[in-house]
Amino acid sequence: MLHDLSAGTPLQYVLGYAYFAGHRLTVAPGVLIPRPETEELIELILQHPESRSSQRLLDVGTGSGCIAYALTAALPEVSQSVALEVSSEAAPIAEANFEALRKATGREVYLWKHDLFALLEEHTPPTPPLDLIVSNPPYIHPEEAEEMTPQVLLHEPHLALFAPEASPIAYYIALAELVAQGYLRSGGNLWVELNPLYATATEEAMLERIGRRHAKTELIHDLSGKVRFLHLTYCPAE
Repeated sequence: MLHDLSAGTPLQYVLGYAYFAGHRLTVAPGVLIPRPETEELIELILQHPESRSSQRLLDVGTGSGCIAYALTAALPEVSQSVALEVSSEAAPIAEANFEALRKATGREVYLWKHDLFALLEEHTPPTPPLDLIVSNPPYIHPEEAEEMTPQVLLHEPHLALFAPEASPIAYYIALAELVAQGYLRSGGNLWVELNPLYATATEEAMLERIGRRHAKTELIHDLSGKVRFLHLTYCPAE
C-alpha cells in the first residue's frame, strides 16, 4: 500500500473505498473518486421540497453509483431507481455498491448498462415519466488537462473526466434532449454538476433545446464560490 501511495496512486484506490454522503462505497481505478462538490449536489437535492415525494429517478453516468446510492437511501418515496452507465470498468463497481445498499437497507437500484447518446436515438421515454434526473457527466475540456494534478490525470478514468473536445457541453445538451423527449414529467426536476467555465453556456444550450417557455433554471454556487450546479424544472404546459 505504501509503495502504491508513493507512486501517486490515490488513497481511495489503495484502500478500495471512499466515503460519500455518509456512506462507505467501493471504488477502484475504473471509476471516478467521489468529490465533495458532488456531496453538495446531493445536499441541494435533498433540501429541495419536491425531492421528498420523488418516486422515479434516473442517475445518468453513475460511475461508482454514488449519486444513485445516496439518493435512493435518503428519499423515502423512491420506488424505481435507475443508474445509467456505459463503462464496462465502472459497471461492476456500481453493481457491487448497489448490492451493498440492498443488503443494508432493502432499497434497490437497477443498473442499466447503456450509452446516453444511443438512448436518445431510440426515442423510448418511460411511462410514466421520471420525477427526478440527476447527472455529474464528464465536463473537463481536454485543454484543461495541463492544470490537473498527476494523481488525477494518470490514475482516474479519462472517460469520466473529459468532455468531447468539439463540444464540452455535449452531455448537457443530451440531457436536455432526454427532457424534450418526455423522460421527465411535468413539474419534474433535473439536477446536474457542471464546469464553472461553461455554466452560462450550459444553461443557455439546455433552455434552447427544451424551449425557454418550458423550463425554469437556476445556477447555484458551490461552497468555494464557483458556479457548479444547475437545477432545471420542466414545465411544458406553461
